[in-house]
Order: sequence, then structure tokens, then C-alpha cells
Amino acid sequence: MTMGGEENKSDSENEGGGRKKKKVLTTRFDLPKESELRVECKLNRFFHVAVVPNSGTCEIFGSEIGSSSSSALSSSGGVSSSVGGTNTTKKKLGGGKWAFFTYSGCTIELEETNQTNATNANSKIHLTTKKTSGEGAGGEDFGDDTGTRNEDSDDDLEKSGDEEDKDKEEEQAIEIAYVSEETPMVSYLNVHGVLEAKRKKARDCSSALVSSDDAVNEMEKEEEEEDTKKKRKRGEIVEGEEQQEEKENDGVRQKSSAGPRVLIVGPADVGKSSLSKILINYAARQAWSPLFIDLDLGQNAISVPGTISAAPIDHPINPFEDGAHVKSEMPLSYFFGDVTVTENSKEHYKFLVEKIAEMMEARNSKNEHARHSGCIVNTMGWIEGLGLELILHAVKSLEIDTVLCLGQERLFQTLSKQFAKDAALAQQQQQKNKKNKKKTSSSDDDGKKVDAAVEILSLKKSGGVVERTTEFRRKTRDDRFREYFYGFDFVSNPLSPVAQSAFFSSVSFYKVGGGAKAPTSALPIGQEASTDPMRVASVIPSMSLVNAIVAVSHGKTQSDLLTSNVAGFIHIVEVDMHAKRFTYLSPNPGQLPNTNLIVGNVKWFPEN
Repeated sequence: MTMGGEENKSDSENEGGGRKKKKVLTTRFDLPKESELRVECKLNRFFHVAVVPNSGTCEIFGSEIGSSSSSALSSSGGVSSSVGGTNTTKKKLGGGKWAFFTYSGCTIELEETNQTNATNANSKIHLTTKKTSGEGAGGEDFGDDTGTRNEDSDDDLEKSGDEEDKDKEEEQAIEIAYVSEETPMVSYLNVHGVLEAKRKKARDCSSALVSSDDAVNEMEKEEEEEDTKKKRKRGEIVEGEEQQEEKENDGVRQKSSAGPRVLIVGPADVGKSSLSKILINYAARQAWSPLFIDLDLGQNAISVPGTISAAPIDHPINPFEDGAHVKSEMPLSYFFGDVTVTENSKEHYKFLVEKIAEMMEARNSKNEHARHSGCIVNTMGWIEGLGLELILHAVKSLEIDTVLCLGQERLFQTLSKQFAKDAALAQQQQQKNKKNKKKTSSSDDDGKKVDAAVEILSLKKSGGVVERTTEFRRKTRDDRFREYFYGFDFVSNPLSPVAQSAFFSSVSFYKVGGGAKAPTSALPIGQEASTDPMRVASVIPSMSLVNAIVAVSHGKTQSDLLTSNVAGFIHIVEVDMHAKRFTYLSPNPGQLPNTNLIVGNVKWFPEN
């Protein structure tokens, strides 16, 4: 089976007086069943991908592409062309790491456009096939296959090996592409099967509860009403107790008909974001509408870095339009203002997670289908110390019932012991509740937090996941800001942000947190800390605002800013202290939706 042995090249186009030319290089990969093609493309570069018609289908993050869905994705900017004698629909993908998985097998073509110096066009570009499982379909060995693509040149100048490597580094958009049969996708599909069964069970349970309520006859209702009247006359029912009991019954019914609430945890660079997108895409393809919650401050897939966000997903993510991010018409974002959490800011982070939980409960109470669909939660790669504390807080606040642990056995064992302890507390609480019919409100709250056992599953990370450097993470954050203002396609810039100016007097700048809170032991007896990390403080405009990412809050007053989500973001590009005005980049023209702006520690330094 050929793994990149076939090649196609287009005529070169001279640019800049013949000193540079473009080369279109195409390589074909035949994928056996249950295998994936892994591609690593340089940032700020792009390539095209096409599934050869009638060869099968494949998936990107669980979103299906191929012969059966090429027409559905044609609106995303695909270009029809004849490649290798076959009419295919090419789709553009940006720089990053991509995996194309197929269950039944397919043929994929990759195309990249390189610009090279005319005098250095004798280079060779290699795409290797990584040996992963010995022999593949048809008994062919994948271990040593190498697809070589030769470029012809009008100039026969010979180069040394070092010069060739340098030119190759400058020219290639795709750094490496290989096929692997060692993939955890089948286990991920099994996880989806478990979650799908829970969603169906929640839906069936809800239908059964409705049918049960309808089956209650009028005589029983009259007897209950008469009994209630007698208890009220004897003073056995306190005012408001009946409504509280009905509210609790409604809560029990909603919880029994709730779909799976999944939290994905693991250290950095194990594929948490990829798994979360795979699971929400699988759910959306089954006509569910799960809520995707991203608690990762540094690499948020819904909004810009420095935010905690949530978005309902009612259709599969289109990677050709949205890249590796989640696009939603109704995202909910809270601005944390930093890409890391400290001891001083952890209360703010926890508070925002609890706000997300409140909004999710409000959505589920009004939308039965959303309640059955459940939620998928992505987390940061911080799993020790404060990071573990934040994970456990998210499990409690979001009432998680399923935790998927990726890539580390130690974290799996630590969480397993903690959840077993919580289950024991839940059992003790239930026994106390049986003995005491009249429960206090505090015991109710405690019971609600530990009443359900959390199921935890250990999953292996994909072999295609590679460790990202600090520089790579910084560049991806910068690209995320650029995508917010200019759009996913960095070449055509489909969005048109507007540079506008405003006087300092026309807006109000605020920041959450008044500095570090002193420990109680360091204060005089009876005195409390004067600063509060949750305090919303005014910010005096200064030159420090230059290059800051500023959130436009929905909060109308200063007291509302802490609990309000944001309408969007602006980028401050210039501050004129003499004129007392500033210039900012806005996604839309016109006035800002609100004049209350939240400043954090997030900045963007765009490259010119």
C-alpha cells in the first residue's frame, strides 16, 4: 500500500523578477481501516486536504469529511480541482497539528504551496511513514516506506547538505506527515457509546416521569389536597414549606433526567482539547446539544486566552471554517484576565466556574433536550497542588458524574481515592437524612454536593500528541487573538476590524482584585485584610494599557462587573496621555456595547 509515493506538481510561478516562485506539491496517502494520518504544519502557514471520492471517509476531531459529506462542506471555501486525474474538493487548514482518522479506510491527498528561491530549487522534501504496528492491511510493511517529492529547477546549482536543510526548513509548510495504526480512537468511540447510553437513559427517564405524573388520578389529588388542608389547620406545615418541598421534588426529577456531565483531566500535552472536541462532535452528530465548557485559560477553544467560556453545540464543528477552535453563535465568556491562576486569584477563578454552573442549571431547567445532552468540560494541564484543588472544585461545582483521565496513572489513582471518599460521605449523609425527616438547609446543601458517586475512567493519550514548547504556546495564543479580530484565514483576513479612538472620560476602566490578601496570622488580633482579590477596583489610565486585551462587560454598574459576562474584547494599540485619549482595535464599527471595560494581565503584541 502506497504511503506518500505518488506525487503531483504544478508549474512554478515566478515572483519578484524571477527570484522567487511558487510550487504546488501534492502527496497521496492510502489509509487502512482504523488508522490515522498525522500532519504537523508550521504556524502561519496552511495546506489543503482532500479525500479522494469513493475511497471512503475520515474524521477531524470527530467531524466527518469525505465522499459522503464533501458537498456539505463545500461552503467552507473548498476549491474543486483535478489532482492526480481525480476530481476532488480541497479544503484549507491552517498551521498546527492535525489528525485524520478513518474507521473503514480511505485515500487522502495533501497539497501545500511553497515559495522557494529559484537558485535553490533542487531540494528534496520527504514525507515518512512511521512504523507503528508492524504489518498493515494487505501484509505490507509500513516501517520504511518513504514518499519522496522531487522539484525540478531551471538552475542546476549544487548545494551542500547544510544549505539544502536550510532551504527545506524555509520552504516546507508541512513539517511531517505520517500514517499510524496505533491510535486510541476506538477507545474514544467506546467512551462515546457509554455517554450516548446515559443520554438515552436520561431521555427515557424524563418520559417515564411525565407519564407517571399524568397517570395520577383526580381522586388521589383531592385526597392530597384535603390532607394538606388538615395539616395546615393543625400547624404542621410551616408557611413556604410546601413550596420548598415541591421545589426539591422538581430538582430530584431534573437530576434523574440529566445527561452525562463529563470532565476531562490530565497533564499538559496529552490531547484533552482534542478529546473534548471529538466527544462533542460525536454527540452533535447524534442530534444532541451538549454544552461545551472550557476552563483552560491559556488555550481556550471558545474565546480568547484569559477567559472561562461555555457554548452550546448543536452541530459538528467545521474545522475548515473554525480551525481547531469552537465557533458558537451564543458563547458565554467570563474574563479572568490572566492565563494562570495564583493563590491570590484562585477565589476569582472558582467564582467564575460557579457562575458557569449557575448558567448551565438555568439552561437545563428551561431546555429539556439540553438537560438530556449533558456537558463536556475541558480543563487546564495543571494537576498538582493548586491545580488539583481547582479540578476538585470544578467537579463539585459543575456536579460532574464522569471524569476522563488522560495520560497519567498517578492522577487517576489520586482522583479515584478522593471520589471513593466522597462516595462514603454521600452514603453517610443519606443515612442521616433517613433518620432525620426534617433536614436543615445546610445539610441539604452538603448532601447535594456529595450525593452522587463520580465515575472515573483512565484513557491512553494518542501517540501523535507531542509536547508543545513555551514559544509554541505563546504563538498559538497570539494566533488566537489574531483570529478573533481578523478571522481564521490569516491570508485573506475575512474579518475587518476597525481602529477607533475614545477619550478616557468616555469609558471606565476596572480590574478585579486589589492585590494580595495578607494572611490572618500577619494581622493584629481581630483585624481583617484590607485588600480583597475579589474586589472590583477602578484603574487610572496610563501607558501600561498599550497592547492590552480589554473586555467589554455587560455589567451596567461597578458592582455588576464581577457577576456579568462579557460582550467582546478590544485591543488597545495606542495611548495618548497628553490628549487623554486612546486608540483601540474593535471587531465591529460603531460605539461599544458598554462603557465599562475590564483590564487584566493579558496582552497581545501583533507582529508587523
